[in-house]
Formats: sequence, C-alpha cells, structure tokens
Amino acid sequence: MAKKYFTMSFDDGLEQDKRIIEILKRYQLSATFNLNAGLFGEKGLMGRIGNYGIKYVKEVQKSLWMKYCYCNGIPEDEVRQVYQGFEIASHAYRHENLKELDADMLEEAIGRDIQKLTEIAGYKIVGHAYPSGANSSEAEACLREHQIEYARCVTSSKSFQFPENPLQYNPTVWFIEKDLFNLADKFLRSEAQEDQIFYVWGHGYELDFGTKQCNWYQFERFCELMAGRNDITYCNNRDAFRMHRKEADK
Repeated sequence: MAKKYFTMSFDDGLEQDKRIIEILKRYQLSATFNLNAGLFGEKGLMGRIGNYGIKYVKEVQKSLWMKYCYCNGIPEDEVRQVYQGFEIASHAYRHENLKELDADMLEEAIGRDIQKLTEIAGYKIVGHAYPSGANSSEAEACLREHQIEYARCVTSSKSFQFPENPLQYNPTVWFIEKDLFNLADKFLRSEAQEDQIFYVWGHGYELDFGTKQCNWYQFERFCELMAGRNDITYCNNRDAFRMHRKEADK
C-alpha cells in the first residue's frame, strides 16, 4: 500500500533549533538536524537580502548597510540533549564546499564529521546534507564508503517523488519559498498511488529574519497545518528513506 511521508531537515546546528524543536514537539512532528561537528559553539551573524542569508560574519565585522541576525552554533556539550528524539545527520565537518575538495580533503570533511557525530549521538550517522548543495561524484563515492544512505541537495523539486538515487536527493521545497503552503495543500489533498515524500528544509536563522514570507509565526502555522493527519507518516529523513526502501523491496 502506498504511503505519504512528511519530513523536514534543518542545517548547521544553530541555537534557533531549540525553538524549532519546541514547535515540532508541540505538533508531534519529526525532523532531521544536519550538523557540522567542527563548528559547535561558533558565534556569528548572518546577513540577508530578502529571505536569503548571504553573508556569515563575526560581529566585529558587521556592515552598517546590511540587516543581520544571530547565527550561533549549539555548544558540543549540549548537542546530544538538544537533539534527543530527532535524527542527527552529517553536514561536513566545517561546512566545506565538497565540490572543491580532493579525496584526502573529502575524507577529512565527511569522515571526520560522521565519526564525531556518531560518537556524540550514540548511533551510526547514515544521512548527509551537502553544504550549499555542492556535490560531486567523488563526494558521493566518499559518502558511500561511510555507509551514508541518503544525501540531500538544495534544488527544490516541487514534487513528492522519491529519488532513484538517494545520494542525489532534491527536496520538495525550501521553507522560505512562496509556494510552501500551496505545495502543502497539494500534498494534503493527494491520494498516493505510489509512495510520496513531502520534504521541507531550511535554516533556523531564516525564521529570525522575520520577513513576510519567513518568520516564526508562519513556520508554526505550517506545522499546525501539516500535523495530525491519519494518512501521513511523520518521520525523520532516515526513517522515511528506510521505510520506503523496505516497502519497495517487498
């Protein structure tokens, strides 16, 4: 029987994740958090144009002409407690652009991140999100060597199809995009003839921007809209891909 899966992911391991988790728990939703083990506790600011974060800086470097919000990483000693009950996935050790790295550097960025996160989480890390969506065949090969089961890109597919290659997965939509609620309505009304996945992603700092399209009120409204449906399986990224694969193998 075809199933409908709803999942979300949030990148970079930021203090805003704590508020996101409060909202997710309120509506009994699940999610995956993609972390950079080499950036725990780092503090900075994210400048924006519209809904888009475009420039990460230290506070002393802040430009007067650009609007900023805080972009502070959760300290390492809080990570396990903060994300208890949610999936932790890899996002490269220091958010490196994987497309620019050779084999040794890829091992450092990917392998080191997975190893450290596995130690902290207490379970094997099997998911990844490409920093800035940058990927390559070499990066994919490295992920396979580390038994990564799925990897998320950043180009919005605007569809609910599972990918043929889980290591090159384009999510349904970035939550800052204008058609978020239209896609939600389409997914809620759809009758699955085959497995569907509605995958939404973003960064916590984008909710602090407080724009008309992207703010905490809109995010909670979206979560409330999606929650409590009997025909939807609510899960993290790992479980969505695993359950789909299990059904496909029957």
